[in-house]
Amino acid sequence: MSKLIVLNGPLGSGKSTLARAYAEKHPMTLALDIDEVWFMISDWRNNWEQSAPLAKEMGVSMARIHLSAGYDVVIPQVILDDELRSRFKTLANETNAQLFEILIDLSKEEALQRYRKRLQQKQYPQGYKPDLSDTPEGKEKLFLERYDKMVNAAREEPGILRFTPELNQIDTSVEVIEGLTG
Repeated sequence: MSKLIVLNGPLGSGKSTLARAYAEKHPMTLALDIDEVWFMISDWRNNWEQSAPLAKEMGVSMARIHLSAGYDVVIPQVILDDELRSRFKTLANETNAQLFEILIDLSKEEALQRYRKRLQQKQYPQGYKPDLSDTPEGKEKLFLERYDKMVNAAREEPGILRFTPELNQIDTSVEVIEGLTG
């Protein structure tokens, strides 16, 4: 039975890094970063309302193909509401895959520190509306709002697996994910 592993957690918490590391240890696993799909859409930032749902739809379709072929998919994705979580549940049911949602459980302060570090390193494009991405204060405000939404949405969902990864301990974190997903 294939596995759909959703790594949920705040921006900058290491979801994408963990997804890639997990996939490297498990042949034919698709590490599907929906944000990377989103960034492939030209002018995505100025067409937020159209590009975000399209990227999610494309990501779900890619995952469906891979899961239907009998392979695992790991998706690093912030889940802020039940809509996307519901889509992942439906996808798992349609493809007869086991669904595991794993929350990277960081305190708000730890999450904010990691996010600030990511901003300083400028490793990834920021997926924010242009009017909020111009200042560090605007970015942090949106980050904190999204953190609260994510935590509240996860709190109401039974069955979410949680773990707190140690910074820069990728192999150990992958082992934890392997243990949680059997």
